[in-house]
Amino acid sequence: MAAIVRVVIFSRQSTLQQLLGATLDADISVRVESDGGRILGLIAQRRADVVIIDLDSRFAALETQLAFIAKLKGIDLLVHLLRRERRFTMSRIAGG
Repeated sequence: MAAIVRVVIFSRQSTLQQLLGATLDADISVRVESDGGRILGLIAQRRADVVIIDLDSRFAALETQLAFIAKLKGIDLLVHLLRRERRFTMSRIAGG
């Protein structure tokens, strides 16, 4: 049995969970959270393998999003940043 990859999306777009969940393999679980503190709790409990951060300005101010990203510094985790214009990934941001 394959291990399940637990993806957490930092966004207020709750429809992302249903849209992505329906298109991904069964070994990938998707959870959308709008509370950065909850996401940090999931990471601390080792209940998240990948974090996707929605950088859509309709979701939150860029400063808020950057502050959340700063809290991830030092955590060994794959982080993917999602923007409408383009996508970019910060892989293993442990060093900053």
